[in-house]
Amino acid sequence: MPLYPDILNEDCSDISDWTDIDSVNGVSSVSPSGQFQFNASTHASGNYAALSRILVSPPNTFTLEIKMYFDTLGTTSNSDQAVLYYYNTNWQLRILFGSNGLFVVLAGGSAGEVGTDIVKCNATVAWQTWRFQINKTTPSSATCEVFLKEEGGAFVSQGTVDCDYETGGTDGLLMFKQFGVSTDNMISHVDYIKIATGLGEIYGDSTSDFLQLF
Repeated sequence: MPLYPDILNEDCSDISDWTDIDSVNGVSSVSPSGQFQFNASTHASGNYAALSRILVSPPNTFTLEIKMYFDTLGTTSNSDQAVLYYYNTNWQLRILFGSNGLFVVLAGGSAGEVGTDIVKCNATVAWQTWRFQINKTTPSSATCEVFLKEEGGAFVSQGTVDCDYETGGTDGLLMFKQFGVSTDNMISHVDYIKIATGLGEIYGDSTSDFLQLF
């Protein structure tokens, strides 16, 4: 049975209930096509486009699903990546999207790649839907199973990795940042974000998916 997005069900057509935390030359907005758009614009130190929102504290098991499109994206090493964060007071989920791949931050702040160069951007740009199934019952051994769905396809597991980064922040804080430190006009789009308690696929918009909940 699909999960209900009881923590967040955001269709990214309205940013009025999000906090704008753009820095330097970054601009976050809703694009004419109705998605969150993050443009890091003219590159500079500390430059990013970003939005944040306070949710409930992440439960011990939860699923986060996000659909994204990266017009232009740089590498994690040159700080032109996009980053997704979700905190509680002593742990955080931090996921990096770069032209050099998808990375999940581990204990100590290092980052482990999931698969090999699985983020589509720049010349290969396309919508991709990501699902992250988190088990942080014990934060020091927290894990994340990553699923990826390409347009027209089904979710495929990319494997399970550690996400045991025991550095906290504001409880329940969700953030998305598009950095542009080394290169101009790093631009990303978010079509929707859903977060549900438990592990599994979050229900879609079709009637059949909805009816399975009852």
